[in-house]
Amino acid sequence: MRRTYIPVHFDKTIFRTLYYDSKDRRFFESSGGQQNSMLGLLSGTAGIVLHSYLSSWTLSFTNSRLSMMLAAAVLTLLLTISLIWLCWYISEKSRHTWEYVPAPSPEELQVLVRNGRRWLMSQVMLLTGFFVLNVFLRCSCSYSSITVSYLSA
Repeated sequence: MRRTYIPVHFDKTIFRTLYYDSKDRRFFESSGGQQNSMLGLLSGTAGIVLHSYLSSWTLSFTNSRLSMMLAAAVLTLLLTISLIWLCWYISEKSRHTWEYVPAPSPEELQVLVRNGRRWLMSQVMLLTGFFVLNVFLRCSCSYSSITVSYLSA
């Protein structure tokens, strides 16, 4: 179940992803459409409904905290493995629809690498900003609770 291809570039204007297949040593492209906004809405609704049903089932499943945590871990592991397998199966099933393209020129590869580095840095900065904001909010919340308890005493 080893994946032999890696994404190289995603073109947002035409929703096309360029991949490199290390087994065949060729580039191929896969076109995809823009995600429908209703799909996100339906996914969120299904997640909320499933959470409301499954959370009450899990809590009434057992009285022990340890067995509840183990049951949640096992269910999460099974769900994760099945979703990874499903993604692998779908990608291998669609392998015949791949359109192999000629290898990009060195100039095109430099542009792709430059755009990839720019995207990677933006993602790293975004995650770093979220981490710093999270740490700051946690520290300020704990400081405010200490201040409130000190003032009320």
